[in-house]
Amino acid sequence: MTNSAHACQACAVITIGISEAGLDQRGIIGWLVIGLIAGLLGRFLVPGRDQMGCFGTIAVGVLGSFVGGMAASLIFHGDLVLRPSGLLGSVAGAIILLLLLRLVRGRS
Repeated sequence: MTNSAHACQACAVITIGISEAGLDQRGIIGWLVIGLIAGLLGRFLVPGRDQMGCFGTIAVGVLGSFVGGMAASLIFHGDLVLRPSGLLGSVAGAIILLLLLRLVRGRS
C-alpha cells in the first residue's frame, strides 16, 4: 500500500470514529461532560498542582479519550487507530496526558 493509501485509510478511520461518536448537539455536550469528568478524575489521581482551568480540564479529558482509545487499540487489536474510548479509557488517557504535560513543563 502506498503512503497516500495509508493516509486515506487513517482519515477514513478518524471520520468513521467521529461519525460513530455522534457529533450532533447531544453528542458534543456528552463529550464535554465526559471530558470534564475524566479530566477531573485524572487531575485527582495525579498528585500535584496543575495550572489549568475548567476548559483545560475538559480538553485534557476529551484528548485523553483519544489517547486512551489509541492505546487500547494498540494493546487489544495490534493496530494504532485514533478512536475515542469510554470513561475508564478517558481517565487513563487524561492521566497519561497530565504526566506528559508535567514532563514537558519540567515539573515533578
